[in-house]
Amino acid sequence: IPQVTMVIDSGLHRVAAYDAARGINTLYLSRISRGNAAQRAGRAGRTVPGRCVRLWSKADESGMAESLKPEILRLELSSLRLQAASLPEGVNWITTPQEAAWTGAGRSLTALGALDAQDRVTTKGRSLLRYPAPPRVAAVLEAARALGPEAYERACAMAAVFETSGDRRPDQAADLSALAADLLAGAREEVSWEASEIFRQFKRLYKEERGAGRAAPAD
Repeated sequence: IPQVTMVIDSGLHRVAAYDAARGINTLYLSRISRGNAAQRAGRAGRTVPGRCVRLWSKADESGMAESLKPEILRLELSSLRLQAASLPEGVNWITTPQEAAWTGAGRSLTALGALDAQDRVTTKGRSLLRYPAPPRVAAVLEAARALGPEAYERACAMAAVFETSGDRRPDQAADLSALAADLLAGAREEVSWEASEIFRQFKRLYKEERGAGRAAPAD
């Protein structure tokens, strides 16, 4: 970055990983790898002499991983598998998905009706791809959309707080119905900025599709 001569590195970042408790991928705050640290330091003084201040000790650095595993080896793969199935040709993977994760994603998508018995994307599967959400969450939103604007709005609010509830402390119960009500009421104390932003994205999609004349899904 031109004219940047100082970087202060916290040693932390948000990294995508699978949340087994909720069955979705989410972002966790975690320690960076030594590879990340080297990359961040390189942003200081790229064009002129610079300095990087690292906010961790040598002992902490010895416990850092050399690098992070590719996301395809860390995440639940139903979104990726649905996207791959929707393409006209097969995918040549740089990193091959793990067989167990790929098979599990296929079972999940088949149960949702997003893939057929030949592993081809269905009409419902293409509908789920419209949503910026995991297929299971997208399926809930697609079903709620058929019930009308009020049901869809509440489903959007519940989906938004569900997707971000991993940020809550373990001692805080995540009552999706109550948190969704707070979000719909505009409360700021219990609902994160991320949940509010996801909620707006879901609602905007509904308005755009209504404007385009998309019909509600058939039963």
